[in-house]
Amino acid sequence: HNLGFVHIPKCAGCSVAHYLHKIGRWHPIDNNMKTYAAEPFKAFKSYKLFTVVRHPVTWLCSGYKFFKQRRNYNLTFEEHVDRIMDVYEPDISSQDFDWYWHCKLSPAGHIGRFQMTICKLEEIDKLRYHLLKWFPKALDYEIPIDNATEVEYININPKTMNKIKMLFKNYAQRFEYEF
Repeated sequence: HNLGFVHIPKCAGCSVAHYLHKIGRWHPIDNNMKTYAAEPFKAFKSYKLFTVVRHPVTWLCSGYKFFKQRRNYNLTFEEHVDRIMDVYEPDISSQDFDWYWHCKLSPAGHIGRFQMTICKLEEIDKLRYHLLKWFPKALDYEIPIDNATEVEYININPKTMNKIKMLFKNYAQRFEYEF
């Protein structure tokens, strides 16, 4: 169908990929050596793209919990936000690139200048209706919850929240999120 899913880290990408395989034939276009999620679609300019984004605070917390729970990350949440504020951008071959990919490069950064349909994770069922145009079985299945981190409450102090608002102001405006 010339339809492409841009899998943005910590935005239900594994869940959506699982769902796509249930509703029809789906072949990922991907490679591991890329600097942002939409990059593989440079070669597929005629594709209609779609993706899922999420609120910047829950996205940030999800990346933090992912690294803390699965990568033995030992920073506090405040230190994590400070690390994101650092201008350091690792080379794609660097060991730090996995962290950069999941935690620092925001969903807006993964999209770049590509035009695509945006679905908010908070309204994920709208994606099923969008895909109904191409997949008659789109409403036959729910989008599963895959790859979720363990529930962990993160207390965000006012100073750190101000840093988050500064970091993600443009992202929040672009996708109509409020802090």
